[in-house]
Amino acid sequence: MTINNELKTKTKMNHRHQLLTSALLLELGLSSVSAGTILVDGITCTFEDAVQAANTDMVVGGCLPGSGDDEIILPINANITLSDTAVISSNITISGNGSTLDGDSSHKVISIDNGQANLHQLNIIQGSDIYNTGAGISVYQGYLYLNQSTVSANQGGGIHFFDSTGLIRQSTIDNNTTHLAAFYSAGVSVVASNVTINQSTISNNTTYVSTYGGGGLHVGDYYGASYVTLINSTLTGNETNHSGGGLLADSQYGYGVTLDSAGNSIVNNDAASGGGLFTHEADTMLAQTLVSGNTDDVMTGHNWSAVDGTSLLDADNLFGHQNLSGLVGVVPGASDLVPSQLNVSNVVSTTLADLGGPTMTLALPPNSPALDAVSGTCLLSTDQRDMSRPVDGDFDGSAECDIGAVEAVIPDLIFEDGFD
Repeated sequence: MTINNELKTKTKMNHRHQLLTSALLLELGLSSVSAGTILVDGITCTFEDAVQAANTDMVVGGCLPGSGDDEIILPINANITLSDTAVISSNITISGNGSTLDGDSSHKVISIDNGQANLHQLNIIQGSDIYNTGAGISVYQGYLYLNQSTVSANQGGGIHFFDSTGLIRQSTIDNNTTHLAAFYSAGVSVVASNVTINQSTISNNTTYVSTYGGGGLHVGDYYGASYVTLINSTLTGNETNHSGGGLLADSQYGYGVTLDSAGNSIVNNDAASGGGLFTHEADTMLAQTLVSGNTDDVMTGHNWSAVDGTSLLDADNLFGHQNLSGLVGVVPGASDLVPSQLNVSNVVSTTLADLGGPTMTLALPPNSPALDAVSGTCLLSTDQRDMSRPVDGDFDGSAECDIGAVEAVIPDLIFEDGFD
């Protein structure tokens, strides 16, 4: 493990801020003007025909033709079972209105192939792909913006990016599994791609593969470098029979893997090694991130096992409990915290709950050592629920940021909408 000197640390800190700024600017610039609008009613115009009409700018079935960048509007809370994969090869916005796209356990649900897709308020379920390349959503040389959506119960991986870019925002990736192929994750796989995951929960995904694959998130450099920025998100309940229960960042091919984590909770994941994180020759930066309660077969690097690569810590992280960090190959920095609490439940809840916001999250219990524990500047002005940071969670009269994805849940703040 490379120990960074002062100059290298400052350079990486600047890089972290650049990545976070770029991610937030990307999110602010996502809105686009739709040139054509196609209404799906399930009778005259089906979803499959609407996608073809948008791709070809022609009348398909009972659907009006697309015209440039199109918007497909689905009915409210409809259940749509697809007879085949919906392939997006143009620029399409899908306004889901809470509708569900079902792959019927026989094919991928959505494949973005040299196209761009903005997906809003969609449920993507029951896709299948024997190669684990995105049974729910597959992105090949394209762009995906997934907003306030759920990708669940797919076999063959929830989302897979290859040579692509993407932003996953305020979404849930849960209860996906793999087929017994060689690689990739049941949750999200990022290969030769640049992806930001913000205010999202990746939970209860199960990866069983023959070679390697992270439980919740897999970042690899097959055919090109990968960059993942993880912000204000929760990884919990994920597992793999190989390395990296929460996430695996693995540079095997020399192109490079960069993982930048700020304000996340990586809790209660399991793997053969590196229950929370496993990083191999990756450039890894963690700030104000909570990593605790993870398990692995060897129970030494159960929270984070790092092999080679470079790691930047010393940025108000929390590792482990019971005075044990659970780190191997890397050591906590001076500003990082290794709490003395005997039970993980005294540090962070291990049960997802509705604490406000569009995703389920993990609460900090009263007297958690993560409360008001950030000694420096808050990197983020809001938490995963979009609640403001900082909050005076330890009631000492001074508001400091908490470590992890969720700022203190203060009863009065639950009623910020005025319904108190």
